[in-house]
Amino acid sequence: MLVGSWTAPLLVNALGFVWPAYRSFKALKDPTQEAAQAMWLTYWIVFALFSAVSFVPDTLLSWVPLYWDAKVLFVLWLQAPYTQGATILYKSRVQPLLAKHEGAIDEKVNRAKSRVLNLRFEDVQPIIAWFAARATELSMSKAADGFRKRDAAEYIEMAAQLFPKAASPPPVEPVEPVESAEDVTELHPAEEEEAETRPVQETDAADMPAEAELPAAPDPLKKEN
Repeated sequence: MLVGSWTAPLLVNALGFVWPAYRSFKALKDPTQEAAQAMWLTYWIVFALFSAVSFVPDTLLSWVPLYWDAKVLFVLWLQAPYTQGATILYKSRVQPLLAKHEGAIDEKVNRAKSRVLNLRFEDVQPIIAWFAARATELSMSKAADGFRKRDAAEYIEMAAQLFPKAASPPPVEPVEPVESAEDVTELHPAEEEEAETRPVQETDAADMPAEAELPAAPDPLKKEN
């Protein structure tokens, strides 16, 4: 692909508008060049129709290899004095088509012209109201989208500034670490075996210290002798 999708429109505009416009100026400057004037007038008719419908192949066929190269070559073919592609297309396609529908086209053009000349404010008021409603709806939808997409941290910060007590979380008391099983000191294997084989000493009731006897409470019903 020699011409890309970015450079092709520039080439088409330069070759399709700028250069033919200058050649038309040269042809009109000399009244004796009637053939050149007719050729360039024919070119402008064909190129105008081509520009009006070229968006369709640009959308559907822009992915085809060498499409933009073919479009640039087609514009050159239309205006080249050796090929005279515009004259060929005009005589074979454009002129018969326009001649067939010339009456209907003139009628519609005259009707549209009369409507424009007799246009009143009441005729365009529904259109203005429709555009105003659409603009209002679009602005409201954009505002709603912007409100929804705002960062939540901003609202939290605003709430913290307005209500500092409510926004500040309650203090958290430190929790003492729970002693895990790894922190428990393990016994040496020899000490563990000695603790298992050590006999349990039985304590005799006689060896236990006697509890101190409490004095008996006096009987209130008993009289002293």
